[in-house]
Amino acid sequence: MHISEKHKVYWFTPQRTGTRSTKELLRVMGFQTFDHHFTFDSNKKDYFFVSNVRNPYSRLVSLFYLYSHHLNDFQKHFKTWVFESLENPKIINDYQLQYHKNYEILGRPFDKFIKQENLENDLKSLKFLDLENSDIKKTFDEFISNNKFKTEFEGQMNEKRKPWKEFYDEEVSNYVYKIFEEQFHLFGYRKESWRNVTP
Repeated sequence: MHISEKHKVYWFTPQRTGTRSTKELLRVMGFQTFDHHFTFDSNKKDYFFVSNVRNPYSRLVSLFYLYSHHLNDFQKHFKTWVFESLENPKIINDYQLQYHKNYEILGRPFDKFIKQENLENDLKSLKFLDLENSDIKKTFDEFISNNKFKTEFEGQMNEKRKPWKEFYDEEVSNYVYKIFEEQFHLFGYRKESWRNVTP
């Protein structure tokens, strides 16, 4: 959770939601930057609360890459991992699979969700993002417009890195939707979004 006293903003960046790119931008904007955890001062509930979010289907593929990287084991296939992992308490906790539950702690709706799929435009919609500032603009161009983290894990996977939708079939998508249905509704993603170009 990151905070700006100047702008009176709290910003939650769960794993694999464009967080490293966002964090670079927040640093140059003067935010105090911390980690992925959800913490805030209960006396500051009137601050503007922002959270990065991501299509659960897409995020899960990205978490699979990250999990494989952490174990230095790239032999497992995505489908196998999904059915072994999504109800495993340790993986649920370590990889923030149920990160939407943190919003209940706040006790009110978040003010803004920044969708990873629309990161650049969603960020530009924030009134306190000053792209007239040359340092902020430079960082925005380097880390948001031209995401330098986009090609990580290339060449490491047993399954060729491919568009995330290609990892899904009816069986896998139905199971993932069952587990993450609350996230689909809360963040505005469609159950059938793995089938077509709509996020």
